[in-house]
Amino acid sequence: MKEVEYFYWMLPPDEWSKKPRQSRWKMSREDAAKRGLAEPVLSSREIRLKGETPEEEAEHQRKMHTDSWLKVKDDSGDKPGIK
Repeated sequence: MKEVEYFYWMLPPDEWSKKPRQSRWKMSREDAAKRGLAEPVLSSREIRLKGETPEEEAEHQRKMHTDSWLKVKDDSGDKPGIK
């Protein structure tokens, strides 16, 4: 697994707004470079783990999205939160 930095990015002015504005989503430096964005909002820095190979990435995503709370065993026989 490798660590990848994600940031909000400053978008260039468009026809409606005359000032640069912050993006609504975070992107890696690589993704931002593909879109021609150059200035990250440094205070929005976030580190995410990303797999080195597609298989490693798929395994990481599977682990991140597993509903582990469903696997909790309740010895009392009652369902949690239901009386």
